[in-house]
Amino acid sequence: MLLLVAALAATGVAQAQPGSELTVDEVVARALADSPDLRATRAEIDAAVGRLQQAGLRPNPMLELGGQKALSPDNNVTIGLTVPLDLNGRKEGRVAVAERELQMKRAQVR
Repeated sequence: MLLLVAALAATGVAQAQPGSELTVDEVVARALADSPDLRATRAEIDAAVGRLQQAGLRPNPMLELGGQKALSPDNNVTIGLTVPLDLNGRKEGRVAVAERELQMKRAQVR
């Protein structure tokens, strides 16, 4: 319905300009190319593709450093390393959710 309205609006603009005849296919192609809604949906699809790629990656390890200097001779330094583990199918779950989201976004364009 939105595409039909955009095509009709583009036809009205094309008719208002003398000497520029457009075919129906050209009007529809312009409406599809210039549609802000379709551009936004395509951007959402690109973002969903990125999230799918990210879901397949292992989480990064984290290094934590800390320290405390006191007036006493006891100074403290702490170092910590956190390595997230993907247990019990977490990675597969993330990938499945990201794939489903991508399918939904692509279905919105069709």
